[in-house]
Amino acid sequence: MGRKRKINGKIVLSIVFLLVTLYSSAVQLRYDDYVYEDSIKTVLLFQKGNSLSYPVLRLNSGDKLVLMFDDLTGNARNLSVKFVHCDENWKPSNISTMDYMTTFEVDNITDYDYSFNTLMYYVHYKYEFPNDNIGFKISGNYVLYVYESDNEDKILLSKRFVITEDMIKVNIRVKTPELPMYRKNYQELYVNLDISSLSGVTSPMDQIKLYILQNNRWKTLHKNIKPYSIQDKKLIYRYDDKLLFKGNNEFRYFNTKTTRFLSQHIATIRYEKPYYHFYLYPDPVKKYKQYLYEKDLNGKYYIDVQDGNNPELEADYVYVHFYLPYDVPLLTGDLYISGEMTNWQYTDENKLKYDYEHKAYYTSLLLKQGFYNYHYTFVDKQTGKPDDTLIEGSYNDTENDYLVYVYFRPAGGRYTRLVAVSKANSLKQ
Repeated sequence: MGRKRKINGKIVLSIVFLLVTLYSSAVQLRYDDYVYEDSIKTVLLFQKGNSLSYPVLRLNSGDKLVLMFDDLTGNARNLSVKFVHCDENWKPSNISTMDYMTTFEVDNITDYDYSFNTLMYYVHYKYEFPNDNIGFKISGNYVLYVYESDNEDKILLSKRFVITEDMIKVNIRVKTPELPMYRKNYQELYVNLDISSLSGVTSPMDQIKLYILQNNRWKTLHKNIKPYSIQDKKLIYRYDDKLLFKGNNEFRYFNTKTTRFLSQHIATIRYEKPYYHFYLYPDPVKKYKQYLYEKDLNGKYYIDVQDGNNPELEADYVYVHFYLPYDVPLLTGDLYISGEMTNWQYTDENKLKYDYEHKAYYTSLLLKQGFYNYHYTFVDKQTGKPDDTLIEGSYNDTENDYLVYVYFRPAGGRYTRLVAVSKANSLKQ
């Protein structure tokens, strides 16, 4: 009897271990820009022909988006991609795939190649859509996710994009705030919508929702903004306080396109077997400094290599070291390297550590060679809210992109349409 109970105990432990293993291997899909495996790097989604563009498609047009990413395992995998339609708040819409896809539900990613002339070996994947297998019926918010073809629980990455109908005219003006208390550090938007071409609008206040993003950064968006007034099918959005954005500061930048020469903001390049390391100059706290305009990419980056013809495959991975002198550690929150290169996420990978001996924050990131923008972002431990101004400062003169998303839910409609996406720049009025 004793031996039998012992054997049964082993069986129970084996079952528990199996269940734990299966549970831990299943990844919960996030309806956000996110990377689920450490080996997946340099995830980019952009309009075909412009790697610095925002991921926006026009419905029933010839527009295409390109998804690119690397797998540092160096082993080619059978990968598939799926698409999920979401509402204006990035929650899955209560509709079936057949309601928003014109063709198949799943597509395979077959375009891949291996890196060459690089110290770090990787597989580079590229996927272009819409295509013969993937098409879309309706506008709105979408999330694509890539997973291993034989195991949908093995998700590698997810990425947001939008499809717009471009049905209405949007006028945007970025200006200095009217209220004196905001003039130095903030930027204010005036927005007018002409909805005369939009049918089915019975209650504009409830059916039409305005979302505004600075540099397409979803974590700091202004959402569900109601019109200040309605005049002859024109919606007027003019407030003294609701359409205010912190101007923040121009993004810092560095260039790792070559390992042979020091570019601006690079203090030292060292080969520390088996990879190259780029050490940036100590970064100053800009909060109390005078504003200085420097042309930037508004948080984006692009891949490039000086000594090669095909950056997608010949750009190597290098370690970039960041160093921010700071007299005392911040106790109420943490500092992160932020930008498109970190998916605007705040994770352990891009969190800075504090060095008490040298009184500075530091970290390093493994990045593909190219040109990068970044900020130092403070995230409050209690609220989780990101704030660039603690380190970067905030100025009315800063150059920023603003994207206005106009959502429409018809009476009795089963999903939220995106009827317009419009962009304005604070310096290019």
